Amino acid sequence: MAKTNTSLTSLRQKLELLKLNTEEPFVLIDTNLTIISFNDKFKQQYIKYFGIEFVKGENILSYALPDRAEELKKTYQEVFEGNTKEALLEIPLANNTKRIFSIKYKPALNEKRKIIGAFISAIDISEQKIAQDKLKTSEIRFRSLIENSSDMLTLMNDLGDMIYVSPAVVRTYGYSIEENLNLNTKDIIHPEDLETALKQLNRAFENPGIPIPSIIRNRKKDGTYIWVEGFITNFLHLEGVNAIVSNFRDVDERVNAEKQKEFERRDKEALINSTDDLIWSVNREFKLVAGNKAFIKTILGTTGKIIRPGDNVLQKDFYSDNKINLWRELYARALDGKPYKTELFEPSSKTRNATWFEINFNPIFDENEIVLIACYCKDITQRKLAEENIKIAKERYDIVAKATNDAIYDWNLQTNEVIRTGDGLQVLFGYTNEEADKEKDFWEKRIHPDDLQDVKNKLKIKLETQNNYYCNQEYRFKKADDTYAFVYDKGYIIRDANGKAIRMIGATQDITHRIETEILLKKLNANLEKRAEELSISNSELEQFAYIASHDLQEPLRMITSFLNLLGVKYKDQLDDKAKQYIHFATDGAVRMRKIILDLLEYSVAGKKTYETESININELLYESIQLNRKAIEEKNALIEWGDLPIINGNTTSLQQVFQNLIANALKYQKPDVKPVITINASETPTHWQFSIADNGIGIDPRFFDKIFIVFQRLHNKDEYSGTGLGLAICKKIVENHGGKIWVESELEKGSTFYFTIAKQLNYI
Repeated sequence: MAKTNTSLTSLRQKLELLKLNTEEPFVLIDTNLTIISFNDKFKQQYIKYFGIEFVKGENILSYALPDRAEELKKTYQEVFEGNTKEALLEIPLANNTKRIFSIKYKPALNEKRKIIGAFISAIDISEQKIAQDKLKTSEIRFRSLIENSSDMLTLMNDLGDMIYVSPAVVRTYGYSIEENLNLNTKDIIHPEDLETALKQLNRAFENPGIPIPSIIRNRKKDGTYIWVEGFITNFLHLEGVNAIVSNFRDVDERVNAEKQKEFERRDKEALINSTDDLIWSVNREFKLVAGNKAFIKTILGTTGKIIRPGDNVLQKDFYSDNKINLWRELYARALDGKPYKTELFEPSSKTRNATWFEINFNPIFDENEIVLIACYCKDITQRKLAEENIKIAKERYDIVAKATNDAIYDWNLQTNEVIRTGDGLQVLFGYTNEEADKEKDFWEKRIHPDDLQDVKNKLKIKLETQNNYYCNQEYRFKKADDTYAFVYDKGYIIRDANGKAIRMIGATQDITHRIETEILLKKLNANLEKRAEELSISNSELEQFAYIASHDLQEPLRMITSFLNLLGVKYKDQLDDKAKQYIHFATDGAVRMRKIILDLLEYSVAGKKTYETESININELLYESIQLNRKAIEEKNALIEWGDLPIINGNTTSLQQVFQNLIANALKYQKPDVKPVITINASETPTHWQFSIADNGIGIDPRFFDKIFIVFQRLHNKDEYSGTGLGLAICKKIVENHGGKIWVESELEKGSTFYFTIAKQLNYI
């Protein structure tokens, strides 16, 4: 306790010295929160702002506001633990102002650096705080102005590197702040403007503090350039700024508009001076205000003098009195206040052909007063000639329309107006053009009711189909005598640039005779079809008869053959050689007759169109056909070759007969002492299977290529080669009934190749 008192006594002594030598208000308390000492400045301030006198020995918390006592107690406790604390204290005053104090709490130490209390200082920082607040407010306002301004602000150092960019720069150019700060000014200036920009920058360096105007193009992040206008100011010397300040705004739209306006002005001027048309203006005194090159050149060519602005355009030196009076009247008419145009004809002269001109006169007003007359003159000679040609062409058209029997029309689809030309309407249907013009929907009302809707529907489709230019229809039309004529209506559709139908020019023909002829032909065709059906029935009956007849004829032939054979056997010892020869002739004739009857029977069956079809493996079918000819093959030591043959659809029995007959013929018609070689192949087309059977036989004369497929047509007598002449005819029937055809290619003594085709899709079952 004695040591503490000693420390406090020593501290009080030091405080007395501090109170005499400092203006800073302070107070000293011990660890029990007892006020030990304070200086007069603190005492005076406390009395001034709180009206209470500060007393030594009192507990310092007794001076605290009730709501702050607990908070201060904690603060002091932290200070006693060795911490320094700071706080701001605001004291409201009666005049609605306040004082602000900076309160600092520090541990009070003795000579041994032991905490024996707390040292509290209170400094009035009101003026400083107010100045800081004003500065802060000013900075906020300035920053807000910069950040929200559409103008761009940049700061760069003396090397041209960016050190600050405003938000408007980011918004305008598209670079982020980081990207901007990594850019050098030269990186974004348009190459064509770089030299100008460097000169402006050098002027800024040479004139510190003076704004240097600038308008250049800078590159945005997307690679496009924009025009910017503003000032560059050198503030490198200004403390706190130390930068080149650039203040710019986006004027790209304005500059481009100005350039476009200038371009248009030059373009119009070039256009006016490049045309051969005459353009000029005169004032109320008929003095030239301006004229294009064509006008000046024309005046020079007709008068030999150059006319200049201010010259009177009605000088007697230029024109005759009659022409001057004419032009004075034309100008005077424009001075009445209404624009107009007129046409003038200039007869031919030594220097110019006869010419037509169209001249426009337009009064120009200034505050409701005519001050100028703008004139435009163009050569319309070609147009006049074209109009004359059109007039001649129309006359020819009218003559042609009268010469034809067609009802010719020109239908305006937008106004529904129809112009009819010629006498066709009256000649064909009994109506005059005038009658038709008086009645609305004249044509539509006379279309047969059964045809009307179909005609309208087809017409609608044709007109709405943009790439269609023709509309052709046939229908019935009521004539003036109340009968109906069949008509053929052909129209050509004229369309605008957007493809919309605007006109249709056409002609209507009376095709009643043709239609009646077609109806008659249909009746004739129907009769022919009926007759064909009757013939088909008749052919069927004939085929049936042939089948029955051939079948019944075989019986007596068998009887004749049998009895002749019995006669030859029973009386062979009694018959001489002549009788035996007669019996042989009779028997052989009966056998051949029976063979012919059998072939006829096969031919009648082959002629039938109805087959039972199935899937056929031609390899297997060919093998069976070879077996049927095995005897002849072995006798002649023949060689038969074939590749892999297809599987097709057809009638097995019929096709086997084709292969069997063709192979048998190839074996039969061979040269003596030559080994027969027969080659069979197949190929495929999109619609058919094609087969070929080639041999090395005697061949066929090309003259008989068609004859060999006809019934009973033989090229050799029966003694040379056996047969009835029906085999190839039967093959032809079978192949044709399978949707194909058969033919031969051959050379005498070199062999023959028979070809035939079978349809992939058969039209019968």
